[in-house]
Amino acid sequence: MKKFTLLSLALLAASAFSGPIGTWMLTDGDAGMDAMIQGANVNTYAQGASTNLQYAIAWNSNYLGGTFMTVGRDINGLGGVYDLSHTQVDTFTNFSTISGEHLDGTMDTSRNITYASNFSTGDVVRYNDQYFNGPVSSIYNAGSFALWTITYNAQRDSLYLGGANGAVTEIDINGNVVNSFSVNDGTIRSLAYDPNDASLWYLTNNGAEIVQMDALGLELARETVNLGGNYWGGEIAAVPEPATFVALGLGVAALAFARRRK
Repeated sequence: MKKFTLLSLALLAASAFSGPIGTWMLTDGDAGMDAMIQGANVNTYAQGASTNLQYAIAWNSNYLGGTFMTVGRDINGLGGVYDLSHTQVDTFTNFSTISGEHLDGTMDTSRNITYASNFSTGDVVRYNDQYFNGPVSSIYNAGSFALWTITYNAQRDSLYLGGANGAVTEIDINGNVVNSFSVNDGTIRSLAYDPNDASLWYLTNNGAEIVQMDALGLELARETVNLGGNYWGGEIAAVPEPATFVALGLGVAALAFARRRK
């Protein structure tokens, strides 16, 4: 029988694609649906009562003492707050928006700044708190109907903008272009930064697949999900100290392996 070393077993496990490490929430305000993707698990949910949510803001570990997603839409003036099991725990109404159709949002939690992608005007809109309150300003313009989705990369302190024809633009927080690249899936949806492994994820325009890529646009993996719909907003939650859990797991496996050899 062929023997595998512990390292080879770890590499085999790492090569198996199983979706994002953190919980990825995607919102479809047109159909009143949300999707939650974690690892290989894909679940869809009807949105909570009296909410009409289009775009995700952030998984915020400081909100109500736990990890919650605050989401909202710029019609009806009502947002919702959900936990990792998609239980609605709160609503908020004290946010305002500038004119235009916001399809996606993201948040820099260290500065308490919210950014939204304004589809109709092409502006990256900056709001000065997590509930879309003013003052507001535009830090970048991609052109009308050219900006679809947005996410904040805390590691690089930059924003990634997904546009038509698979164009992705990285800008700094002052609106200066840092990098740009294209993907082969046409318009991308629900662009989200995974802080657990510093990768980017998006949903293909037809909703059939999710794709993982690195910070420079190199495709790492893809998986079929067949979500369909109009899921535009998306953000991924951080998992506490994921490297610690991996190290502990490998340590336990190594100890068991050593004991079997005695």
